[in-house]
Amino acid sequence: MPTMQEFYAPAHRGGAFGILPNSKYYGPTGHRGFDVNGWPAGTQIPAFRAGVVVRNEWQGALGWVLVTYARGEWFGYSHMKSQSPLGIGADVALGDPVGPLGNTGTLSDGAHVHLTVSNASSMPWMGTTKDPWPYISAALGASVASATSNATALPTPVNPARRRGVEMDVKYYRRWDGKIGRFGAGVRLFGSREDYTLHRESVQAYAKLYPNLSVVIPPNEGNPANFVTLDKAHWDIEVALAGGEF
Repeated sequence: MPTMQEFYAPAHRGGAFGILPNSKYYGPTGHRGFDVNGWPAGTQIPAFRAGVVVRNEWQGALGWVLVTYARGEWFGYSHMKSQSPLGIGADVALGDPVGPLGNTGTLSDGAHVHLTVSNASSMPWMGTTKDPWPYISAALGASVASATSNATALPTPVNPARRRGVEMDVKYYRRWDGKIGRFGAGVRLFGSREDYTLHRESVQAYAKLYPNLSVVIPPNEGNPANFVTLDKAHWDIEVALAGGEF
């Protein structure tokens, strides 16, 4: 699997976001995402944003599609060669493989991945979308920082299968300063009570949408008895075991 820097390198950056009038596929509203090409079909796609899987399905125009959710936004990966092995509710860390690049769907004419970002819809083929490039650029900067971090950084002894969301435990802890963290494949720290409430409501909505799945519902933040509060030392240990914060 290519690294983040290799996969998203300039030589592999295809159609940009916006109006591209020379292609029959983009239409009057412009290209709704950002394309990465120049890799053979089957190449694993590194996630450009950490999140939780909320869609993994076939859509005629976009082929096999995977969508993750994080902080009020949805991140789509379309035209994959086959269905992603990730299940609904799986945690995805930055750089994790989300599925094989491909050429599926009626709007694809060559092996590539069509990336989308939206704060309006979990379906990449509906609603307004945003330019993914700023997110990709930020992800590339984060991957460089991670690769060059000094030796005093906390260890991350994480089972790769757990990071892909397979048989993964999800836990919620309250930090010594009152902030809440979601621990799974990586740790998501909620910056405010409002952020956590939005997350809780989103998970509840997806649990109703997929009633046959085992989804961990975030506990009610209003009751301190629902959380184990960790001091800094124990928080750092749990963060390291989960694979770091995102």
